[in-house]
Amino acid sequence: MPEQNLQRSTQDRLRPLQRTQVRLSAKEGWAAAQGKSCVVALNTELTPELIRDGIAKDAIRLIQDLRKRRQCNYTDRISVQILVTAQALADALMGHQELIAGETLSKEVQVQVVAAQSLDSLESSYEISELADERIAIGLQVLSND
Repeated sequence: MPEQNLQRSTQDRLRPLQRTQVRLSAKEGWAAAQGKSCVVALNTELTPELIRDGIAKDAIRLIQDLRKRRQCNYTDRISVQILVTAQALADALMGHQELIAGETLSKEVQVQVVAAQSLDSLESSYEISELADERIAIGLQVLSND
């Protein structure tokens, strides 16, 4: 009998290793990916602060696009007026006025809440855009070539 137990143990040790596959599944609010030697997990929850930051960065992009369409020089200092129809959007932009001004070379960034219908009757110096699913108008004036 001891010989049979010894043979079984030896056979068990000599058996090829079976491969085990582990799959990663992220729970709600998280995203995950795995590679050969690492796993990355990200919290994808959108907090109010992250949403406001995103709104400010989208506004910067819109202003930079407008600078390009108006053929502003890279060094042109500008004044920007943003007309919005929602107070929450105005609050997000006003909370980031310094960032917006710095990134767009603006000497001033004014944000004003207006009635939605007033966006349709603006002069041609304003451009209608969309920001955070709301219609806005951006006015840009070149102040100097610093």
